[in-house]
Amino acid sequence: MRRIRSLSLRLSINILLFVSVLFIGALAVMTAANYKLVAAEAESATKSRLHAMVKEIELPLVEVESAASSAGKFAATLKKNDEMLYRITQQMVMQQPLVCGSAIAFAKGYHGDDTWFAPYSYEAPDGSVKSKQLGNENYDYYDMEWFRVPYETGQPHWSNPYYDEGGGNLQMTTYSYPLKDSAGGVFAVVTADVPVQWLNDISKKMKPYERSFITILCPDGSTLAATDSLVALDVQERMKTDTVSRNWLDRVLRGNDSMERLGKGRSTMYMTYEPMRTGWAAVIVCLYSDVLKDTNRVLNLLFFIGLAGLLILFVLCYLIVRRVMRPITDLTAAAQSMSGGNLNVPLPEVKSHDEVLALRDSFAHMQQSLTDYIQELKTTTAANNRMEGELSVASDIQMGMLSSDFPPMLHAKLVPAKEVGGDLYDFVVGDNDMVYFAIGDVSGKGAPAALMMSITRAALHFVAGMALTMEEVMSLVNNSVFDANSGDMFVTLFIGRLNTKTGVLEYCNGGHNPIIVVRPDGRVRYLNAKPNLALGVIENYPYEGESLQIERGTRLLLYTDGVTEAERADKEQYGEGRLLAWAGNRGTAGTEQEEVEALYQSVKEYTDGNPQNDDITIMSLKY
Repeated sequence: MRRIRSLSLRLSINILLFVSVLFIGALAVMTAANYKLVAAEAESATKSRLHAMVKEIELPLVEVESAASSAGKFAATLKKNDEMLYRITQQMVMQQPLVCGSAIAFAKGYHGDDTWFAPYSYEAPDGSVKSKQLGNENYDYYDMEWFRVPYETGQPHWSNPYYDEGGGNLQMTTYSYPLKDSAGGVFAVVTADVPVQWLNDISKKMKPYERSFITILCPDGSTLAATDSLVALDVQERMKTDTVSRNWLDRVLRGNDSMERLGKGRSTMYMTYEPMRTGWAAVIVCLYSDVLKDTNRVLNLLFFIGLAGLLILFVLCYLIVRRVMRPITDLTAAAQSMSGGNLNVPLPEVKSHDEVLALRDSFAHMQQSLTDYIQELKTTTAANNRMEGELSVASDIQMGMLSSDFPPMLHAKLVPAKEVGGDLYDFVVGDNDMVYFAIGDVSGKGAPAALMMSITRAALHFVAGMALTMEEVMSLVNNSVFDANSGDMFVTLFIGRLNTKTGVLEYCNGGHNPIIVVRPDGRVRYLNAKPNLALGVIENYPYEGESLQIERGTRLLLYTDGVTEAERADKEQYGEGRLLAWAGNRGTAGTEQEEVEALYQSVKEYTDGNPQNDDITIMSLKY
């Protein structure tokens, strides 16, 4: 994907993104607040609607209860006056619009031996009044809920809905009012049969939203006035088979009006319910998606209006920013031309007195400064080239001074940290079975150290052919270095002379690192030599030499501190312990050149590319 290079476009996009985040954040906060407020108002309104529905249903039912209570009190005074009892039931049907049937049922043994007495009257669906008087008919009314419950409890009772085949197969409920004797026992029950179809009109009228579900739940789990028959059948089945649903129904019928939330996601709904005086419970279930439909429509409209506003804002921002950024664009083109080497390119005119003018002046100053700098750079580069050439020649001269015609028993390697260094090694194979060797390290680096190294090596070569002791050799070289030392420098030096016939090693250490002795059996140790003082510090210093008888096959490993002080990136050094362990693992089997190269590679692998901070010199000699 091509990278956006225009600063105007990027600024416009950033402004658009910032405003978009603010807009979306404000819209999200407003949406959440509106959703919460609308949902709360809808829940409250639904609860009020449900309460109104309950009152609208209960008001006519209260009239039925009152009529049944009055008829019962009147019937209790008449007792066995069949004609008047029959007229009471007939008046109940005629005077109460909701009542389509009425009866007065006496308990067995009260109106005859083991019989029930029930004068009965009802109103048929076509409006004609039909009546039937049931005399001494042997019929077990006790099995019917409308008689059994008030007979056992002594309390008025609204029955669960049922279908009365004799009354036109209407769904009905019966209100039963018990008649009690002086002892408090129930001897008869006055009933009023009420069809429940009129509840359907009320429930449909009370629907808050199109998909809302309204029903009346009865104690047996059946439903009345359900606005959706399929949902009602499912509810009835759950109430019969699901223990949790049944327990919930019992709690609702016994409790107070309340509200519960159900479901999740887009199917989230709330359910409001309220117990009724009939022993039923009215329920309204609403989907939150229906409640928030209008709110969502308004929010969507607001979103699209905001989106259009953001697009207009982007266009205006881009045009304004582009106009403001035009001088910067011209300065960018001038800078690109200057980067190509055209330092005389004209700069654009800036009329505004702001940061852009200051930027243009800065470019002008930079243009002049670059011109002066390039001229100075050319002069400096020429001088550096001459110096690098001279250092390269000096490096070649220094490396050429070191002996490279190694005998089979000896090999050495010097790697300076800079073009020239201060480390040195030297060896001389004499005609008298003697091998002279030395390794040293001049303090400091660069050209001064290289000069001191040259002086030290020249002094060593001068005295090597003389029949002197190691103490005398070290003292003469020390005095030469001392005379030439004018910069407070010093040299650490280890010199030795090995008799290749007898194996006698004579040596003197002038403040240098201890060398490693690798015996033929592979055991290693540091040579315990008197340290003495580094060269060039004190004139005529009394150096002490030593001698050692070594076995044939013994290897001497000499090195400078560039080996042991080589550092990794974490500043941890190679160290003398790691060097001694390496020598012990190598043994004495390889050639001297192999040993020198192997040790150098070990140091390089340890530093893992970290820059070399000191000259490295390694010498290996095997007897």
